[in-house]
Amino acid sequence: MLGYKPRQCIKEVVHLWKGISTDEIQRVKPSRERWQVAEHPLVDVAFIDRSRCITYVERERLGTPAKSSCIGCPFHDFNT
Repeated sequence: MLGYKPRQCIKEVVHLWKGISTDEIQRVKPSRERWQVAEHPLVDVAFIDRSRCITYVERERLGTPAKSSCIGCPFHDFNT
């Protein structure tokens, strides 16, 4: 997406905003890549949990967000 060829040195810094709330604070980790900065605004700025995120989205009349998870996770049950 940055327009670099394979194995070419990346010169920009990319800020990745991750939607991890305080419920999963153990997942908050810095990026392993030097050119990426992992940011966690729901923890670092707002310090809110999933229920407060849902309340906010509903208050903005955007519906009730579905619970998300990685579709490739072996611990995810697609029947529930």
